[in-house]
Amino acid sequence: MDLDSDERYCASCNIACGQDEECILGQCTSVEPCPNAWDLRCDGVCVDARYDSSHCGQCDIACASGGWCNNGTCLCPSGHLACDDVCTNVQSTYEHCGDCETTCVGSQRCDSGNCICDNGVFCDGDCRDPSECS
Repeated sequence: MDLDSDERYCASCNIACGQDEECILGQCTSVEPCPNAWDLRCDGVCVDARYDSSHCGQCDIACASGGWCNNGTCLCPSGHLACDDVCTNVQSTYEHCGDCETTCVGSQRCDSGNCICDNGVFCDGDCRDPSECS
């Protein structure tokens, strides 16, 4: 953080500049208001936080890669969730199957958000023929 120019920490960790102020050489300084009522000043620039994917809803809220900002809310395509800052298809992704926390194991694959075995059943840590399961 740069205490000379960071609007969140201007001159000190305890001083945040107001909406129509910028931190210039450690001083909160009034600047021209943003032209539209819905704009926010983020890093010295007026942005439309309703649709800006780098400042979605408020400054410094970035949408996941592959997503977009709609009315101040980050969205991913249908069937996708924001996992590790990337919009991920949780219907078919081995590492994020059904949700961001579930990883399939061994030779399982992710199908419709469920870890499944193509042949056999899951036992002893992998997909196996049922006769091999203990």
